Amino acid sequence: MNAIIKKPFMFSLLILIIVLAGCGGGGGSEEQNSTTPNAPRVPSLVMRSNQISVIWQPVSGATGYEVWYHTANDPNAATLFSGDNNTSDTTCVITGLTNGTIYYIWVKAKNNNGTSGFSPVASGQPSEILAPPSGGEYHVDAARGDDLTGDGSLQNPWKTIKHSLEAMNGGETLIVHAGTYNEKEIKPKNGFENSRTTIKGAEGETMPIIDGGYRLDPSDRWRQYTESHPIFILSASQWVQLSNLDIRSGMKSNVYINNYASNINIEDCKFWGTLKSDCTGFILLEQGWFNVAVRRCYFEGWGPEDDRTEARDINIVGVFAFGGNGSLEVSNCEMNGTAKGIYHKHAGTGQIQEKIINNFIYRNSNIGIEVVNSNTLIKDNIVVGNAIGNRSGIAIYGGTGANDGDRNTIVHNTVYNSKESIFLRAADGDGADDNTIKDNIFYGYDNEHCEYTIWPWTSQWSTHGNISDYNLYWNMNGPKIIRCVSQFYTLEEWQTATQMDANSIQAVPVFVGGNNVLNDYPRVEDFQLTQSSPGYRAASDGLDMGADVSLVGIQNSPASLRGINY
Repeated sequence: MNAIIKKPFMFSLLILIIVLAGCGGGGGSEEQNSTTPNAPRVPSLVMRSNQISVIWQPVSGATGYEVWYHTANDPNAATLFSGDNNTSDTTCVITGLTNGTIYYIWVKAKNNNGTSGFSPVASGQPSEILAPPSGGEYHVDAARGDDLTGDGSLQNPWKTIKHSLEAMNGGETLIVHAGTYNEKEIKPKNGFENSRTTIKGAEGETMPIIDGGYRLDPSDRWRQYTESHPIFILSASQWVQLSNLDIRSGMKSNVYINNYASNINIEDCKFWGTLKSDCTGFILLEQGWFNVAVRRCYFEGWGPEDDRTEARDINIVGVFAFGGNGSLEVSNCEMNGTAKGIYHKHAGTGQIQEKIINNFIYRNSNIGIEVVNSNTLIKDNIVVGNAIGNRSGIAIYGGTGANDGDRNTIVHNTVYNSKESIFLRAADGDGADDNTIKDNIFYGYDNEHCEYTIWPWTSQWSTHGNISDYNLYWNMNGPKIIRCVSQFYTLEEWQTATQMDANSIQAVPVFVGGNNVLNDYPRVEDFQLTQSSPGYRAASDGLDMGADVSLVGIQNSPASLRGINY
């Protein structure tokens, strides 16, 4: 069953009396500061029954923090929490809250010189945690089921997924049998930590197709669609799992995760054919999501000839995340023909490390992996063929926040046949700092943009705390492999100028696949280095430079995931 909300949401200006446990203070220096600290970035919230945990990122120069709250989105009417004056961390736990009420929370940073303005607002709704149900298992079959007479058993299944989920309790499992389900805007009930609400394809059968029915108008292939009709809507959902499903032809997204949804797993699924608009994602995350994992999924951006999404030069993305309160994992996925493979825009807090690991991204027309986020692990990905415009294999951007694009770890990736293999870009001279870039293969073809491009910091010689080493660089069209602002360098020139990349190599990698790596449908195994190749066993950890091909792509999943059967 769903969590019970015992009291309605109230836009009352009444300030509730609550208990604040463990409000953090500083994390800054005890020295005298000459300037007031900047406002913190938007805090992360973790909802529990009758309480909210607040987590925020340290602010340079701050010696303490203030946490403010209200039941309306008005910081000027908010009340200051009083805590335990702990100055060693940047967290607090607000207890005594009312389940079902939305709380708005802000953080300020302070030091001896003054107090900052309010951080951007975060909001959350604590909810009652009920005892989990028995975890029953039910069946749906589009061909032989009946919503009127069925009971959800294997012998007498239901016909539609929507009806099935309405009849079931949260925390139970729906087995979806082979067939086509012409449905959209499916909303599962919340599950529980030890019993997720699960919708999964039946084992040993052809993967079931869930088709939203939206098709591109062939007479207006570049039309922008403003409506949103996802196949699955996971709004404020908790503890939900989708697996072994073919999810296709939604409008703007196929799975939409928003409104502080948390603990969502999407595994062994395949996606294609979402109608385009700007900021479209096969899986689209917005508004404060937390703990989302996408594993072993296949994304096809082009679709059948009559129904192509025409992904070029527009934000049609495999996994598209806005903001968020932390903990996104995208692992072992294959993304083919999207505009961008994985895009985290407008930054999360960076408080919790995110993972983009072991993915195979190819034939995408824009950027393979783009991160406007901090503290992301980007590891063992193969990104191939970003060949339209000034496009990058991996792009790290400084966004509107001072710490955006910082402290990311980019290691053991193979980026092949891109105009820019890796691109670090600051916004207004800030951000994209303190990243680690090691043990990668960057192989490209463009003279203007180069394999390692840094733009546009104020000083062309400043590394902004970034560390780059043990990489293999090659540009098939010339010796200049690194660009910093408007200057171009060979590896030797770059090493002399910056003291970076001391153990890196400028040479042609030799892959076991030879010319096969240029195929429209390359294979992961083709990107293994030969024993005679530069970079073989030359990484900082004694392994090969570039991605470990044994880890990349869909592993131990149904063979039907590889490629779309139209």
